[in-house]
Amino acid sequence: MEAKPLKISYAFIILLVLNWILFLSGFYTIFTHEVGDLLWEVAWVGVCLMGAIVGVMELWNNKLVGILIFIITMFTTGFVLLSFFIGSM
Repeated sequence: MEAKPLKISYAFIILLVLNWILFLSGFYTIFTHEVGDLLWEVAWVGVCLMGAIVGVMELWNNKLVGILIFIITMFTTGFVLLSFFIGSM
């Protein structure tokens, strides 16, 4: 029987969902361009790094949850990299 997911896994999912809600609702546009870009980059890169670290930790505890966290992290990282590349054009 698999162990229960770690509490940090729940924290990662909450932060990821909060980031997506803030992005889709246009939260970062209420700041000036420089501040909004800084907040956006720090938040998304932080969530992507946290997802990679939590995924590794969760693989030792619960392989299924670890794989799901890696899939979600890869999707989010792909979105962030795509937006960086499009934004730099």
